[in-house]
Amino acid sequence: MFEKIISWQHTEKEKKQLRTFANDWGTDFWGFEQVLETLTRNEVFLWSVIDDLGLWKACLIVQVNVDQIDLLFIYVRPNFRKEGVGHLLMNEFIEWSEHTAKANDIFLEVRESNIAAIQLYKRYNFEKVGVRKSYYQDGETAIVMKKSLV
Repeated sequence: MFEKIISWQHTEKEKKQLRTFANDWGTDFWGFEQVLETLTRNEVFLWSVIDDLGLWKACLIVQVNVDQIDLLFIYVRPNFRKEGVGHLLMNEFIEWSEHTAKANDIFLEVRESNIAAIQLYKRYNFEKVGVRKSYYQDGETAIVMKKSLV
């Protein structure tokens, strides 16, 4: 199926898509209102992978902080996992980080139990640089990872 990456333009149509998408990810991630509020901040960007019908398959949210970027959020709908959608987003994001944002580093936090995500990040040369005990609401520890771009 045809796929393309689009960036957030703050349209009502996108808000509707985001709300539907947020219902899919449930309580494991941020709520719709939290994501929407985050997207109103300066230097916060969202990309989504869509199919030829406009259905969102995945999205990624980042925040630029001077010369570093924080990967705040990435989600791939379960029925599109293992199809390369996450890689498509990561490739676009890293290229953008290096060439457009001109960042030195990318940082992220990931659940200690999220082995699939940790393996994905390692493929992109992210390295563990720390932990945040009881970081998530359920008490789970977060692994802090970093990718150097310079």
